[in-house]
Amino acid sequence: MERYEEARVNAMAVLVALIEGKTDTILAARKLSSLRRALAGNEFDDDWRTFTCIDSETDHLPVGEERKQWAADALAAKDVEIQHTEDRYRDPALAAACNLLRRYREPTQSR
Repeated sequence: MERYEEARVNAMAVLVALIEGKTDTILAARKLSSLRRALAGNEFDDDWRTFTCIDSETDHLPVGEERKQWAADALAAKDVEIQHTEDRYRDPALAAACNLLRRYREPTQSR
């Protein structure tokens, strides 16, 4: 249960940051994808699938700390794709984030 609660708290922080515009969609998707199994097990509903798909479709894009390892000219080329991808996935990610936030807000609630 301790692992579940830690994952739930971490997920809540990511979801709130996404909804408040304090984190990027791609970065949020990566973090949430890594927390999904601890929270939902093998369950794959549309909300979790949204973030798993975004993560999968964008795993070639440098975001977050990973950007420090890239050359400036390579980053410039990828930044156009990153912005396009952020624009494309923002609305579905926000809808899924609101649903997951409602579902996992309380410690006693699950899936």
